[in-house]
Amino acid sequence: MSIRDKSQPNALDLIRFYNQDSLWTKSTESGVVGEKGVSNLGYPTQLHAKLERPMVPALLPFPVYNFVFSQVPRLSCDLIVDTDNGTLLTKRSEIANSWKGLWHNIGTALLQGETCAEAALRGLSSEIGLKASVQDLRFLENVEFPLRPSDCGTGGYHSEISIFYHLDMPNLRADQLKLDKNTAEVGFFRPDLSKKNYGLPSPMIPQHVYMVAKHSRHFKDINPKM
Repeated sequence: MSIRDKSQPNALDLIRFYNQDSLWTKSTESGVVGEKGVSNLGYPTQLHAKLERPMVPALLPFPVYNFVFSQVPRLSCDLIVDTDNGTLLTKRSEIANSWKGLWHNIGTALLQGETCAEAALRGLSSEIGLKASVQDLRFLENVEFPLRPSDCGTGGYHSEISIFYHLDMPNLRADQLKLDKNTAEVGFFRPDLSKKNYGLPSPMIPQHVYMVAKHSRHFKDINPKM
């Protein structure tokens, strides 16, 4: 069976297709390597080239992007980055298209032609100028939350689904970072029980507070109630 067959496959056909031994091999395109099984990203270690991915990721003009995500949920791919200096968070600049002035985890919207893990790594590169590999990521969970028009500047996405990964970069220092125009500040944060927000910055996207409190190696054991 070919992925390009025009006939409607049934469920058994799809199971057989995705379990072909030829799919469970090394990928030169994504760097995913593994035998038949599930990768640390939470999905099968497939050879992406076999799936004939159709295009290179490309950014949409903002009016088009904004219209699309006013009609359908946006899929965001986000990273909790832990270092020996603390959990790394960034603050959105006032010229950013969304979440102006809010602290958050590094992330970006998924584009056509890339995996969720690749999108998260693209966000890492574009926001703070760092590179990492797919093998460095560990899938955490996905969260869904509604958005108000004020959350996203001139836009108004009505909901967002965020796929979260963990990335450990123990030796990372601030002088290694190169911020883009949408990033006003960056900080490394550790728990401080004497402070209202337990050491996390404010204002911060509430759902990202929840994810840091649940999954960051620095914050997850103190169960902050914010």
